[in-house]
Amino acid sequence: MKKYLRLETLTPWVLLIIAWLAYGVFIRSVGLYWDDMPYVFFGHVLGPTQYHLVFYDERPFLPILYNLTAPIFGENITLWQVFAIFMRWVSALCVGWIVRLIWPGKKELAFVVSLLFLVYPGFGQQWISTIYSRVFILLLLFMLSLALMLKAERTPGRHMLFTALALICGTVSLLGSEYYYGLEFSRPAILWIVLTQRGEKIGVSIKRTLLQWLPYLLVLIVFTIWRGMIVESSLYRIRVSGESGILLMLWDLLKNMAGNAFKGGVLAWTQIFTPPENVQWTSRLNLVMGLAAGGALALSAWFAWKFSTRDESEDEKGVIWQSWQTQAMMIGVAMLMAGSLPSWAARLTFDLRFPYNRFTLPMMFGSALILAAGIYLLRSRWLRVALLSLLVALSAGWHFQTANSFRLEWNKLNSFLQQLTWRVPGLQPGTMLVAYELPFNYYSDNSLTAAINWTYAPDFHGGDLPYVLDYLTVRKNSALKVLEPDTPVIQKYRALEFHGNTSDILAIHVPEGGCVRVLDDEYANIVSFPRLNVSMADVIALSNLERIITDPGEPAIPIPQFFPETTEQNWCYFFEKADLVRQTGDYEQVAALWDQAEQAGLTPGDITEYQPFVEGLGLHGRLAEAIQIAREMVAEKKSHRKGLCQIWGRIGDSGSLTESDQFLLAEIIKEFNCVQ
Repeated sequence: MKKYLRLETLTPWVLLIIAWLAYGVFIRSVGLYWDDMPYVFFGHVLGPTQYHLVFYDERPFLPILYNLTAPIFGENITLWQVFAIFMRWVSALCVGWIVRLIWPGKKELAFVVSLLFLVYPGFGQQWISTIYSRVFILLLLFMLSLALMLKAERTPGRHMLFTALALICGTVSLLGSEYYYGLEFSRPAILWIVLTQRGEKIGVSIKRTLLQWLPYLLVLIVFTIWRGMIVESSLYRIRVSGESGILLMLWDLLKNMAGNAFKGGVLAWTQIFTPPENVQWTSRLNLVMGLAAGGALALSAWFAWKFSTRDESEDEKGVIWQSWQTQAMMIGVAMLMAGSLPSWAARLTFDLRFPYNRFTLPMMFGSALILAAGIYLLRSRWLRVALLSLLVALSAGWHFQTANSFRLEWNKLNSFLQQLTWRVPGLQPGTMLVAYELPFNYYSDNSLTAAINWTYAPDFHGGDLPYVLDYLTVRKNSALKVLEPDTPVIQKYRALEFHGNTSDILAIHVPEGGCVRVLDDEYANIVSFPRLNVSMADVIALSNLERIITDPGEPAIPIPQFFPETTEQNWCYFFEKADLVRQTGDYEQVAALWDQAEQAGLTPGDITEYQPFVEGLGLHGRLAEAIQIAREMVAEKKSHRKGLCQIWGRIGDSGSLTESDQFLLAEIIKEFNCVQ
């Protein structure tokens, strides 16, 4: 007994250490992603207790949750990351409690299921911390509802009290988000398993199961009517009937649930066996990954071995559903099948890729149950411990790699904002920044709109939103539907609203591996950048460089709360500054920047970034140098000729060339086959 008590006391701390090894190594190096950025921005602008203005039209409990947590953690990213890990850990502890309530005495099983739940690799968005720390709160509330429901069955004298508490927790979870709506349909399976342990006949246990489920079913029915027929979400519309008839709709649902159950329950774990691409195992980063995964391996193996015992009661023989493995499989399948119901109802893609892997959240418990049952089919204690610890270690390594991708993305955002502020030191309010798309994985245009406003209007605290950043791929049927001059644009941004005009657009582009580009019809257009999507032509025609404040009193800097001030002068620094002064006609400064970049031995990631220097040198009396650079560009790719021909045309029209330079220019125009 004392042995069990010691192990049970250590269990939460072992799980916490493994959680830290899997999710916390980069805790000081990750940032705000996806909806994190706008939601923290709303707290900054409106105040940390005003989230009812953000979620006014849906999810009545969610703003309460935000208003309670935002004042505590504010804009401190590290605290949000700690809180997100904490909530996942607490949810894992609650899972262990549920397992012990379903199968009393199965302490080892409770630990194993909690551990597998904790490191489940299907959900790969742990580091979107402000959003998913709250989502894990809602998951915890649902798990508490299950635990209290089971407690009511195990404690007949307090059945009504625990049932009432279970109903409250379940209702609040539903009102906060629909993520766990489908899991409500797994309650009967759990109740039936517990009731059959009393030895009652099947008919009696089924009747009692339906009776005990009735109050939860009534809550579910009321919520379904309210959410599906009364409330119209600004985000998702719920499908309540099939266009092709009820039978086809049910068949579609069944196929969807089965396919998603396989993805979320089985394929999710296969990810951990796929090694990361281009791994250099001698690098410091992968050494750290090895230490984290090795630590998780050693700790989980040691503790599982200590916990493993033959003293726990054996399963009853003769009746298949009296085996706990069979029961765990039944509950797990029920949870996996029901877990994807919300994504199906909202017509959302269920996938293991970002951003769709968030829909695996309801499948974490069911997947852990099934995997644990499978592990315990192995008769050898050594094999069970070895397989479990290997799964935990590989999962920790997989999460480490995912965390590193988030870390790199945060650095990429910092670089993007830094380059943008070098090129656009000030920006007139009411400007729309438009890109076809930008090379980010964990940011949408919606996310970047918050970052742009925070950078260029750090003191904004209400009124019309000063700026928006739109992707043409996303907004071409809404805000960017009409790409004609002088067309008013009104764009909703949750609690805020942007009022602009298509004549106030600034087109931008970021080639993979290159610097931020500001596009316009004269200097940087489809001809200059042949890799641009042709649909950007209409946007570039509207791009207005006059929206840029070239010499503001206080130049914009990337969000100082999050990004340290940089003094680095890399290639993109010189390129952005040169492109800015080319816009103002200061070709002497362009030439000076070229000399500094050359002296520092810097070269571009994208050779088209030589263009402002070619033009600046050509117009500053250094045409021979400009021609030499241009020939290097064409030697790499002949399609660069057309953009350079535009530059030769502007240099020729300047009227400032000497006679010898005019001769050089005529020769290079002929060499490049420029049309006169």
